[in-house]
Amino acid sequence: MVHDFKQIADEISILAAKAGQEIVKIYTAGLNDVHRKEDGSLVSEADQAAEDIIAEGLAKLTPDIPVIAEESSAAGQDPSIKEKDYVWFVDPLDGTRSFVKGGDDYTVNIGLTHKGKPLLGAVYLPVRDELYVGGVDVDPFCKLTDGEVLPLKTRVDWDESGIIAVASQFFANNAEMAAYLKALGVSEFKNFSSSLKFCMIARGEAHCYPRFGPTCEWDTAASHALLNAAGGCVFDLDTMDEMTYGHSYRAYKNPSFMAFSDRELAYKALDIYKKNC
Repeated sequence: MVHDFKQIADEISILAAKAGQEIVKIYTAGLNDVHRKEDGSLVSEADQAAEDIIAEGLAKLTPDIPVIAEESSAAGQDPSIKEKDYVWFVDPLDGTRSFVKGGDDYTVNIGLTHKGKPLLGAVYLPVRDELYVGGVDVDPFCKLTDGEVLPLKTRVDWDESGIIAVASQFFANNAEMAAYLKALGVSEFKNFSSSLKFCMIARGEAHCYPRFGPTCEWDTAASHALLNAAGGCVFDLDTMDEMTYGHSYRAYKNPSFMAFSDRELAYKALDIYKKNC
């Protein structure tokens, strides 16, 4: 049973930063093994090295909580989560495409869920040395590279300033997305890789993130918890309800979803989606 979420948040923040530093070290030394997995996604030796660091740390921190992590899952090594209330979801290097190309917007994600709901998350950007943390009993914040700590709160001025949307660099260019954004009345559109898109909403720099392309639960659990803590929400577009986790029967794949800065915008956007998509 997990009790002290603030202490847990401190520990996973350290783990995320440690894994991120290892990723940068490997990239600086030169990538020797970048290939595609069976699902077509890229993976490098940095992904596995970061996952090993996090898995070892979580095993010591919470030995009774199973860990669902991207690379071990790809290798068919998922632990059973049956009858487990708490589950960790780990993406050791989210945004591998950006990472391989030398981008700075890839992240390390460590998220804790409870009975399918996002509970706590740490998101670390190695190149920028930025850390995002938030969840139950943990006020959301961003720690910048100079040590400054910024409290996180979503913006709710979309009806006055216009809606700012964020989307993936690689999955945003499709007709369905374009039609939806036009119907929603988006006034500005920004592209980012990885879970940084959730972080941008959490820090008040965007209002929504529609995702009609493929993702997995380890991609979103940490940043979903962070966004919830900052005042936002994430809706499953299949059920039109809050997105949940622990769906082993679908190999931990997410449905299409939308993340929002507040519920009023969510309800408006979901209604437009039902009418136009």
